[in-house]
Amino acid sequence: MKKNRFIVLALLLSVLGVWACAGVGKATPAPTLTPVEGGDFTDWKAWNMVWVGATPFADVTVKVGEDQTTYLPVEQGYLFLAMKAQIINVSNETQQMWYPQGPVYLTDDNGKKYDLVGIAYEDAIMMAPPYLMTADTVFSTTQSSTGGHYTMAYQPKEALWFIEATPGLSFSMDFLFTIPENASGLVMQFGNGYKVDIQ
Repeated sequence: MKKNRFIVLALLLSVLGVWACAGVGKATPAPTLTPVEGGDFTDWKAWNMVWVGATPFADVTVKVGEDQTTYLPVEQGYLFLAMKAQIINVSNETQQMWYPQGPVYLTDDNGKKYDLVGIAYEDAIMMAPPYLMTADTVFSTTQSSTGGHYTMAYQPKEALWFIEATPGLSFSMDFLFTIPENASGLVMQFGNGYKVDIQ
């Protein structure tokens, strides 16, 4: 499989129209984030999430400021998998999503668990251990021409991702995992019971 540098790379897999993550751009320090207990990561009624598909790739190149690191999966015979979702805040207020690393994961047809290792959108990829390249909180935000915004941050200390969006603003986001090359029967699971089957 070809290595990619995440410069807005798109791949098609079988019948699914699926897309790889966008490349990483600038990330700046963010305010301290407060973790949310119990797996209730968001007001789910406030969001419309359409799952676009899943894309495997061999490596991830992450940039934070002047630093750049290319990661391979830690395990031999594994690859990265990006689960892409199209997301829109359908409420009347700015909404937040909090994603602790542990309660978001994939399982295969044998019930083996694969942890979330990163989140990506637009030109930002924010990785978690064992792929973390900085001990500092990183932050990226995008302003729309209509005055809305969506923001993403990762805080290493709590292994927590944070996403915020204003009403009516649609954006794509990728959830990143590492899985065996021959994995099958994959299901994406959230601690609050939300599940996504991956064909």
